Amino acid sequence: MSKASLTLRQYKFVESYVRHGNGQVAANEAGYSRDRARQAADELLKNPAVRAEIEKRQTKPSLAAVVKSSKDITPEYFDGLILRILEGIEQHGLGNWQVTGLAKFVEMLGRRKGFFTEKVEVDLGENIMQALLEGRQRARLEAKEVEKLDERDPE
Repeated sequence: MSKASLTLRQYKFVESYVRHGNGQVAANEAGYSRDRARQAADELLKNPAVRAEIEKRQTKPSLAAVVKSSKDITPEYFDGLILRILEGIEQHGLGNWQVTGLAKFVEMLGRRKGFFTEKVEVDLGENIMQALLEGRQRARLEAKEVEKLDERDPE
């Protein structure tokens, strides 16, 4: 069922019902009077189109299943995911354990998709060690020359 097959009131009821699971409150938020909200909720929950829309919204696949099966997770998607999590943290003020869990999830997802690297190997060429040794020898020679000059010129 789609939004088009529901009336505006039914759609509002579905939105509210999915959000908190209370039919009477959902009916009241959808525009039914307080006196009739319980009866309206009962009628709406018996409506096959409304029931199907509620079930469709409540049976979303788990995030783990989506991530596991998805080959479309790109660095851009990953960045967007991090931004959405941060916006949620800012908006709702999640507790410390929730923030830690979300951060761990993002880290694990990034590692699995290869967005992070543990170790970076740098190839500086074969002659780098030789150049370093020669530089050290020059530095020692220059230091010795400075010492000799200081010994000759006591000021």
